[in-house]
Parts: sequence; C-alpha cells; structure tokens
Amino acid sequence: MEEIIKQRLQTLKHTYMNPREFNDQEKEWIKSAINLLGLPKEHLESYYEILSYSRLKVIWLHMEECSGCSESILMSSDFSFERFVIDFMQIQYHDMLMANSGHQTKQTLKDCIGHDPYILIVEGSVSEEGDMFLTLGAEAHSGAHECRELAENAKFIVAVGSCSSFGGIQVAHPNPTKAKPLSEIIHKPTINIAGCPPSDTNICTTLLYLAIMGETPPLDELHRPIWSHGKTVHDLCERKGAFGAGEFVQEFGDEGSKLGYCLYKVGCRGPYVYNNCGKVKFNSKMSWPIQAGHGCIGCSEPNFWDNMGKFENPMGNNIPKLKEGKEYLPKLASYTKIPKIYSLEEFKQYSQNENLNHALLIKLDYEKNTLLYSYKDSECKQIDGFSFESNPRILFDTLATKTKIGGKLASNYFKAFPSKETFIQTLSQESKISGNLCDMFSVVCMLLGEDRIYSNAELVSLAEQFIHNYGSKYAMKFKTDSEGKYNVDFSKFLNPVFSYAVGGLDLYGICYGVIDSYAESFGEIANEYEHIILCGDVFSVTPNLFTQKFLQYGRTKRFYLALGE
Repeated sequence: MEEIIKQRLQTLKHTYMNPREFNDQEKEWIKSAINLLGLPKEHLESYYEILSYSRLKVIWLHMEECSGCSESILMSSDFSFERFVIDFMQIQYHDMLMANSGHQTKQTLKDCIGHDPYILIVEGSVSEEGDMFLTLGAEAHSGAHECRELAENAKFIVAVGSCSSFGGIQVAHPNPTKAKPLSEIIHKPTINIAGCPPSDTNICTTLLYLAIMGETPPLDELHRPIWSHGKTVHDLCERKGAFGAGEFVQEFGDEGSKLGYCLYKVGCRGPYVYNNCGKVKFNSKMSWPIQAGHGCIGCSEPNFWDNMGKFENPMGNNIPKLKEGKEYLPKLASYTKIPKIYSLEEFKQYSQNENLNHALLIKLDYEKNTLLYSYKDSECKQIDGFSFESNPRILFDTLATKTKIGGKLASNYFKAFPSKETFIQTLSQESKISGNLCDMFSVVCMLLGEDRIYSNAELVSLAEQFIHNYGSKYAMKFKTDSEGKYNVDFSKFLNPVFSYAVGGLDLYGICYGVIDSYAESFGEIANEYEHIILCGDVFSVTPNLFTQKFLQYGRTKRFYLALGE
C-alpha cells in the first residue's frame, strides 16, 4: 500500500506542478471519507498531498432519468458538490449546472475527447432504440452514441444511480423504450453506485477513491464498490435486534412501529439488499427510510421494480417475479462428470491420476454422514469432524432458554403459529447427535412446516419452488479444530430461521435461504482448493438448486461431479 501511494504521488508531481491547499473543513471531510473507504489512516498526510495535485476531470451525462441522483449530491449541506468538483476535480460538463446550452455544450464534450484523463459519469438508463426515445442535440445523436463515444477514452466510467447501474424503473416490465443499463450499451467495465438515489456520500467518496488511488476500488460481482455495498441493509439496521426477538410491525402506525420493531413483515427488503444506507443516511445524515418508518424497497438491486414488487408485503411466492435477472448474476461454473468415488483411497488415486493437486472432495448424502477429503501436496486426509445435536425438540428448547432474545423469539413464534407449541411438545426429547449436515434440513421443515415428520430431501424440493433469486442469510459457519477438521455450530443457525417465519416469509423462501447459506458456507471451504469434487445424492445428476448455488459461490474453481457409474 505504501509503495502504491508513493508511486501515485510521484506520477502526479511530474504531471502537475502547482499543488493547492485545503482548509480544515476540507481535510476533515477527507478524513471521514478515508474512514468509510477503509484506507490506512497512517497515510492521511499522503492522501492530502495526492489530492492537492490531482486534476481529474469529470464529464457527467444525463440519459433516461429524473435527475434525482444529481439532486442527492447537489442538496448536500455537509460538503457541497460544487466545492468537491472545484477543489478536488474539474467538472467539464453537467447538464443541470452548465450556464451555456446547445452547440456550446456539445463543443465542450468534443473538446474533452482525447485530451486530459477524465471520469465519465452517467446518470440514467440508455435506450437501445436511442434515435426514437433518446435523441440529443441538433446533430440528433442518440444517447447510446454519446455514451459510447465518451466512454472510449474515459479513464474511469461511473454509473450513478440504479437507472444507469441496472436500468431502474425504465427497464421494468414491459420496458417500452428498450432501456438498458450503461454496461450493456458501452461494453466496458463500469463502477456501479446503485441506489434510487444513491447517497451523496457514496458518490463523492467513491470519486475521492479514484482521485487518491488512481484505480478502481474493490467491486462486488455486480460492479458495486464493496466499501459501500459490501453489507446488507439488514446488517446495518438499527432495528436488527427487534428482528432477532421476533418483534415485527404488523401494520404501519401500530404500537410496534412506535417502539422501533422490525419492518420485515410490512415488506422491508433489507435482508436482500446490499447498501450502506443505515450508515451514511441521507439529508446530512438526518435520517433514512427505515428510520423514518418505511421498509427498504431494494432500490440498489437489479430489476427491483419487477422482482421486489408489492413493497409492503414480505418477500415470498405471493409476490410475482416478472424478470429472472440472471443477466446480472455470475455465470455458473462448468463442471466435469466423473465416475463415483466411494473411499478416501479412491479419491487419492483419482487425484494422483488426474494431477489434481489441491483438491477437495465433498460427499453430501441425505441419509449418510457428510465427508470432506483433502488432497494437498501429495497428502490425502479426511478433514470433517461434524458432530452436532439434531433433535428438533432439543434445538428449539435451547433457542427458547439460552438467551433472553431467544426466549422472546420462541414466545413470538408460538403467538404467530399457535398449533406449533402442541406439535413441538409431542416430539422426542432424546438426544440425537449427528454427523450428517442434511439432518438440519428435516429439522427446519419439521419446526416450520406442517405438523408432520419431513425427510431430509424435502427441503431441497421446497426450496426449488421459491420463485426468487434472493436468499435469506442464516448463521452457518464452518470452523476448524486443532487437528484442522471442520465442524459447525448450529446454536445460532435456527434463530434467524424462526425470525423470518414470524416475519411472514413462507416455507419456500426459508428453505431457499437454507440452501443458499449451506452452499455459501461450503464455498468458503472450497476457496482454499483449486479442484472440487462433489459426491452424493444431494448433488443430483442433473444439477439441482443446491448444486447450482454451490457452483455459483465457487465459480472460479474447477468442478467435478462424481455421479457417473
């Protein structure tokens, strides 16, 4: 990091000879932005110096939009946009701020191309049929033409707002203008600052990172900055404690609403949405939608108008899904089908024959113990040590008695589902220690489904009936012991499962979230290996939901399905 900053500063000093000075207010703003970005604080003086030389130019285009993103940043009283682009950058073009118009403004754009490095910022979606729906200037160029022309020589391309990032409301069904996100128009990497609108903090701080580091910040799979979109709205919500206790607003304006109860039951999409709204807030950090009393509507996610509709109902199969949105998801990894492997010795032999060093075998069956085999540096060993309580009655009693919040959650669960109290009391109290991770599948279905006994395989079937791509996250974390063997603690796993049930999520959605959490947890183990072999009837011959989710989380690996004869 120190070397990167040193080289960056040397380059700027050779390019620009007249550094500027910053006042105390400006320095304080830079310091707070550095904290948000997570950059090392010990280099603060170097950041000041880099910014004193930085001369990045900004071109801000307006396409199909409402100008809400510009308003978000222009109305900020913390650190005005005008001062930001004057003191830290040099804005060359912005439709809402320019005094001139017509030929003069278009000449400004032409003068920018091919000269000093510039950041291209685009606000709004872009019509695929631009000549009909988005024609600009006397020369009658389409918006798509203008974006492509200016993107060609741009050093960075920033899509500000959900319209530019993912299409916004314009791409909602039936999308009459054939609108598309910027990335599908220019076919070059973009930095997507999603939100409708995004906060002024997220816009300015991301631009500040570009000015300091001279490179794109770390991005998630949807090209959003991880510093601002790395956690869910739910993770940063001040009402998360109420969610854990099963305390939900039943309808707007009720007593729970006044007491700060969770808004999930009246439609909050916070668990499925990645943004830092609860941290940076809006209107000079005065408030944000959930603090004001309405749930998150998911505006920083792709296709949220179609896929997260009925904004005041819990996410579930009662909400129509008009778009798959798969074009925004990572492509699933390819896999190779290989013969079945029955033992540690067969795994070792196959790995040696195929030169699969750094290989992991995951054997997951509905009715047999889970197995993990590792092959590293010619050493083959079993690395699973799974041993956990799988009796539904004991797990529920532990939930109800271990903590005060768990007791509240159990009580609220019985209030929401009165018949469950009688059913749970009929279950056996005999301990059932298991080494099969699939046993938790039947536990979830038994405690939350109909009052009957479920098989392990039924959870996957129920999960596949969920119509959305949004999985609720559960606390499933693998840990290694002193011998390097993996185990899992399910003591916290069931808490959010019950919270979602009390909050109104249907069994299909809960099961989908369990599969998603399992796949993600296995994916974290797989990150240490180059080759992954999947065995067992959970990974069906035709990849089912579990297999697809696992391949998605480990998409950079080489996969083998050991399902052949």
